[in-house]
Amino acid sequence: MIRQATVEDASAIAAVHVRTWQAAYEGIVPAEYLAGLSEPEKTAFWEQQLAVNRGVNLVAVNRGRVVGWVSGGPSRDADLEGGSEVYAIYVSKEAWGQGVGRRLMKRIEKAISPCSSITLWVLRQNERAIGFYRGVGYEFDGAEKTVRFGDVALIEGRLRKMHASRRKTSRCAQSFNCAELREAPEGQQLPPKQAPTSPGRSGRRRCQGP
Repeated sequence: MIRQATVEDASAIAAVHVRTWQAAYEGIVPAEYLAGLSEPEKTAFWEQQLAVNRGVNLVAVNRGRVVGWVSGGPSRDADLEGGSEVYAIYVSKEAWGQGVGRRLMKRIEKAISPCSSITLWVLRQNERAIGFYRGVGYEFDGAEKTVRFGDVALIEGRLRKMHASRRKTSRCAQSFNCAELREAPEGQQLPPKQAPTSPGRSGRRRCQGP
């Protein structure tokens, strides 16, 4: 079952958040960074986020237990006016390969549309995630940014999924409360404060990020 996340889900979301990071990014992100991730800190963070109902946050529940979550809203990239973005998606390792991620993506895409395109950011070294995103219709669009984990700098690439049948209209911006989306969940794959390096056009973003 997939449903809207509530404050009561904060600790379960935090557990999936931390443990999936540690499983998915082993060998990519420095081990000391992964070891330092704290479930209590993430729980406190998510309690705050969910209390103000910031963004669209969904959880996947199996037999009464949260096994995955996804967060999304309007794009925060300066060159994607009117677009939507999947900020983060995480599925517990024991639930990998069971279709949970695909169901979460389908639901979040429906929730954050109707926009002409949906984007997300992924570490270039995360081949498993890249394969998953390509499998549900996303492709790299050329934009990249550098993110740091301690003393290690890694590259994130932006993937995009187009909705050819949908025109970019003001309905995209009207679908969200921009003021509620200014502070993005810590540790998620979020865009930079400035425009990314991209071959595409530049534009003014509808929702100004943090």
